[in-house]
Amino acid sequence: MDAKIKKGCGIGCLGFILMFILLIVIVSCQDKEEKEFTFTVDEFEEKFRENINKYKGNSFIELQSRKLVDGKYHINTMDAITVVVEVNNNGKVTAVYGVAKSNAFLAYNEELQTTYKAIIAGVDDTLGLVQQFSIMEQLGMTWDSKMLEINNVYTFNDVIYGYRGNTKDDSVILKAEPK
Repeated sequence: MDAKIKKGCGIGCLGFILMFILLIVIVSCQDKEEKEFTFTVDEFEEKFRENINKYKGNSFIELQSRKLVDGKYHINTMDAITVVVEVNNNGKVTAVYGVAKSNAFLAYNEELQTTYKAIIAGVDDTLGLVQQFSIMEQLGMTWDSKMLEINNVYTFNDVIYGYRGNTKDDSVILKAEPK
């Protein structure tokens, strides 16, 4: 009889654990509120252009017109460097990516640095130059070949910055999204 009691308690405990796991799954699958910046793609593009002009120095950056590709806005700074802006249904920006092939990292290093600085300053215009460089430093942006194998995330002023360099898919990416 004692064996039946222990077995029954084990099944009851197992049922409780399964119900608890199911509850966690249901709660985690609920729609989460989409985070957004306070600006539209037009406002970001204007700030981005101003920052490019501010930082470009002698670089060869020439901004091309914005194009809508698969529901995302693409702004090319060069053939090998593209800024991708995602927006929600309200027209607010939800993420900004600076995407480049690794050959752009090698051949257009100054232009890529300028693009990334302009993205960081564009998503948070309260940052000074020292803070912008600090963010890039925290992400491991050393502007040498080590950057091709880095994957870092850093949060500052309620913006999550992520950087990934990957030789396998031949790309370097800086992402900024609201926390």
